[in-house]
Amino acid sequence: MFPSFLTTEGELNKDLLSDIMELDAMRMELSTQIGISKEYRAQRLGWYTTYYLNIWDRSGRMAPEFVKELKIKFFKPWMVTSPYLFKKRVEGKEVWYFKHPKTGREYYLPEEIIERFSQNGKG
Repeated sequence: MFPSFLTTEGELNKDLLSDIMELDAMRMELSTQIGISKEYRAQRLGWYTTYYLNIWDRSGRMAPEFVKELKIKFFKPWMVTSPYLFKKRVEGKEVWYFKHPKTGREYYLPEEIIERFSQNGKG
């Protein structure tokens, strides 16, 4: 079925699969400017970020490599300018993280994202 979405116990992680399907649908919708108002687009970008952060919240007992792959695949260039994305130095290394506006929880991004967007001058 969806072998990568199986937990270490062999159960399908339906919540994470549902969120990824929603992210994929929003990604396709946001890739076009046709017929989308600025207000609706802004709202969808916020929803996209919320579903993106669910990868961290719903990925318990999943293969870490697969979870990392999802985090990288669904990170979009416009997210670099999010007001909830922060950067700091930890032990001499730059790290990027989203800070949840309500809970204050920090969601650290994989190094590959930082490398990709820093090299392009977008970070």
